[in-house]
Amino acid sequence: MNHSLCMLINNEYVKMKNLFEKTLEWMGWLQIVASPLFIGFALGVITYINFYNAIGLSLGILCATIGLFIGIRFANKKLKGEGTISFLSKLMANPELNKKNPE
Repeated sequence: MNHSLCMLINNEYVKMKNLFEKTLEWMGWLQIVASPLFIGFALGVITYINFYNAIGLSLGILCATIGLFIGIRFANKKLKGEGTISFLSKLMANPELNKKNPE
C-alpha cells in the first residue's frame, strides 16, 4: 500500500514537472515569435502611413504576416532543436550585452 502511494505521488510529480517545462517552452516560443512579428508590424505601419490607401494597407498586412511567419518558423526551429528556454537564456547571458561601458 505504501509503495503504490509513493509511485502515485512520483507520477504526479513527473506530470507536473513536464507540464511546467512545457509551459515555459511555449512561453519562450511566444517570446521568440514576438520579435519578428513586432518588426513586421512596425514595417507594416510605416508602409501604411506612407501610402495611406488600400495598397498601403495590403502591403502593411503583408509585412506583418511575413514577420509572423518568420517568427513562427524561427521559434519552431529553436523549439525542436535546443529548446526555446535554452536559446533565450544563452541570448540573455551574452557577456557583450552585459558591458556597462562600451569600448
